[in-house]
Amino acid sequence: MNAFFGIIKRISYALGWIGFGLTVIMSLMYLIDVLGRLFMGSQMKGTFELAQFMLCLISFSAFSLAQVTRNHIHVGFIVRHFPPRLKYAVATLSFALCTMMGTIITYCLFYMSTTTAGSKLTSVLGLPYGPIYIAAGVFMALFTIVLFSDILRSIMAFAGNEECRQEIDRVYQ
Repeated sequence: MNAFFGIIKRISYALGWIGFGLTVIMSLMYLIDVLGRLFMGSQMKGTFELAQFMLCLISFSAFSLAQVTRNHIHVGFIVRHFPPRLKYAVATLSFALCTMMGTIITYCLFYMSTTTAGSKLTSVLGLPYGPIYIAAGVFMALFTIVLFSDILRSIMAFAGNEECRQEIDRVYQ
């Protein structure tokens, strides 16, 4: 089971680096756009469209890493005072609901990529929306797997696994 959790953690860090890379590319793109506007009197064509795509992917790429490193906002000021077994039961339920929502969002993203919305093109550069839906769907699917791994951790913490208890306790600190 530790190998499974380790693989998920490495994938999450890889997604975080993808998001970081997209942030750097977007920053450079805007730098070139502003400098072009200042010094040459014209801006880069399609900057806004590319930024929309990149911001979408940056957001989705960060979800898994934020969950793995426990940097998501958790409202646990009440739950942290629960007895341990009740706390782990609540964590299991919470992660199960989030996993169901992640599954629905993943399905919708992939579905959107196959419908007319996925075949639409941007107005300036003529870029298709479909690949962005697919990439966001992949990132969301990986986030959903991270949430599923937290369900497993919560169940194992409920059963008494000390390592999993420490990991779930980090959620409610």
